[in-house]
Amino acid sequence: MLRALPSVSVAERGAGGLFFGAVRFAATDFFLAGGFLTVLLSVFIMAMTCAVAFPVGRIRITPIELRHIG
Repeated sequence: MLRALPSVSVAERGAGGLFFGAVRFAATDFFLAGGFLTVLLSVFIMAMTCAVAFPVGRIRITPIELRHIG
């Protein structure tokens, strides 16, 4: 039932590969790593919420800048 993570170095996979590898590992062993998957999902949702909430001021400025360029 347990699956080991693929034996690929972190340098080859990068941060994104490591993130998706951890998600895949947690999804395959859901009953053992369900708590880890829940924490990872909540952190991802919080990060997306912050990414939407904070650059709102920048998004409002962008059309004005485009008018000046045009």
